[in-house]
Amino acid sequence: MKNIHNRGFTLIEVAIILAIIGVIAGMGLPILNKYHTNHKISATKERMEQITYVLAGYVLAHGSLPCPSPSENNGISLPTCLLPNAAQGYLPFETLGIDENLSKDAFGKRFIYIREINLTAETNADHNFQNTFCAQTINNPADLHLKLTIMEEGQPKPVIIKDKDFMSMILISKGASKDPNDSSEREGMLTYIQRPFIESGHIFKWVTRNNLMAIYGKTPCNPTISAPEISSPSPIAPDPPSSNRYFRD
Repeated sequence: MKNIHNRGFTLIEVAIILAIIGVIAGMGLPILNKYHTNHKISATKERMEQITYVLAGYVLAHGSLPCPSPSENNGISLPTCLLPNAAQGYLPFETLGIDENLSKDAFGKRFIYIREINLTAETNADHNFQNTFCAQTINNPADLHLKLTIMEEGQPKPVIIKDKDFMSMILISKGASKDPNDSSEREGMLTYIQRPFIESGHIFKWVTRNNLMAIYGKTPCNPTISAPEISSPSPIAPDPPSSNRYFRD
């Protein structure tokens, strides 16, 4: 009876197998990375949505939006933010009473928070939001400080809001941006530009004054006026129903 010996792999066969495994792994890695990135984008948008509800609750309790925090780490809002350089900063998570982890996006970066200056002076003792936050009327768009332009297919489209409403605040996630000093989302003092995520790595969330109270605060500024319908022309634009936007053709 003959002895049967198992023949091992030769070095060439092992090299071929390793090469095949490397090709398969190389094909799957980009797909896996894209999946993880999409998951982080969805988680970041969900956190932005939760924060917007908290901000609306703050307005109901205090009559105005909180000022930003000048520090990324302490989370305490400034006592006043009537100047443009004070109206933009980091999310004041301590002032809002939210968990520090919620104040960061799914990429681990603190949310940037900007508010419209015209939305009541913080020194106003009246905390009734109908008399403060909702009482502001701005007929001339030039009087607004907070402005946003959305880039779509390479074309800039300024956000135009009707019905005497105006943008109340913007949340920005620096997302996948690798440069910690990246400020490409800013065009000027309180003037911002939203580019596609694939170009900038940034995620935006913005909401108008009336929608903040009607949709997120469940208490409209004017109870006789229902919240306007929302449209979202861009896949990376803020999730409806957070925005009440009209674009120039």
